[in-house]
Amino acid sequence: MKQKKIWAFGGGKGGVGKSFVAGNLGILLAQNGHTVILADLDLGGANMHTWLGVNSPTKSISEFIEREEQNIKKLLILARFTLNLKMKINVYILMIMLFHI
Repeated sequence: MKQKKIWAFGGGKGGVGKSFVAGNLGILLAQNGHTVILADLDLGGANMHTWLGVNSPTKSISEFIEREEQNIKKLLILARFTLNLKMKINVYILMIMLFHI
């Protein structure tokens, strides 16, 4: 089994490019044949789906934590990209959204 790796990008200030770096790195890794899950866990406003051009999710990891959804794989959002006529890639996104405040 291939070893799985987690790379975390964090910081206290918004607007410095964390999503930009993580998103581009995820796309690059997917181009090279890796399965990529981008987990946007920003409690103040997760927006990776917007950055990658995907509609806003109806469910997020919050439902998994609150045990409303038992299978975390059902919460993954698929973002498909066609980079050129020969290369199509998939990147999965996992969001945290605070719907229940």
